[in-house]
Amino acid sequence: MQVFTTPKPRISGVKYGNNGLLAESGSIWAPVFTEDKLRVTWSVNSSTTYDAPRYVEVTLRDESWSKLDHQRIDSSTGSVETAFSPQEHYIGKRVHVEVVAYGHDTLQETASTSEVSVNPTKPTEIYGSHWAITYNSRRIITSTGEYDSGCQGSYFGRMHHALVQPNTRFDLAGQRRLMAPLTIVHKIVEGQGDTRNVNYPAYPRVLVWAIKRNHIALRLRKSAGSAIPALAFCKRA
Repeated sequence: MQVFTTPKPRISGVKYGNNGLLAESGSIWAPVFTEDKLRVTWSVNSSTTYDAPRYVEVTLRDESWSKLDHQRIDSSTGSVETAFSPQEHYIGKRVHVEVVAYGHDTLQETASTSEVSVNPTKPTEIYGSHWAITYNSRRIITSTGEYDSGCQGSYFGRMHHALVQPNTRFDLAGQRRLMAPLTIVHKIVEGQGDTRNVNYPAYPRVLVWAIKRNHIALRLRKSAGSAIPALAFCKRA
C-alpha cells in the first residue's frame, strides 16, 4: 500500500521593488518602474515521491481575495523565486502572495505572505528623475487679440488678458521604463471666475480662466514635455 503525505510549502523571503530600489522587508510595495517587481522565494519540503507536489500555484491576491496574477510551476526543486510585475491598477490595494502545493489526489497545503499596501509615489520623488518648469507670457488686447507690451492701464482702458504658455520637461536617467504613463497637470491658483465663453479673435476655442493678479498657472492636461497656452485676466496691480 502506498501512503502519500501533504506537501509542505514554505516562504523564505519577500522582496519589493520600491521606486527603483529593492527592499527585503517592510509593509509597503511602491512600484514606479516595470522592474519594480514583487519577488517571493519559496520551497516545498519533500524528500520522496510520496510527499512531493504534483505542481505549485503562486498567486497574487488583493484584500478581497481576488486573484490579480498567478503562476503555475510544474516542477520545483530547492529554492524558487517567483516574481510579479507591477500594474497601474494595483495602486491603492493591499496585496499578499499565496503559495499552494498540490499533492496526490486532494492533498494540498498553503503558505502566505503578510499583506502589504501598494502605494503611489509622487512624480517629483521618482528615483533618477529631473524636472524643469518654464513658461513664456504675453499680453493681448481682449477685443482684438493684438499683442501689447503691458496690461490694462486703467479702469477705462481696454481689457487685456495674459497668454501663458508653460513648458514642463521631465527627464529620466538610465534605461528604466515607467510602469504607467505619466500625466502632468497644471492647475490654476487663486481662480476668480470662469470666462470660457469669451471669444478671442486670434485664439478661437482656447479655454480661458480669470485669475487673481499675476498668480498664473494652467489646468490643462498634457503629456510630459509639451505645452499649451492659456489665458487669464491681465490688470495692473
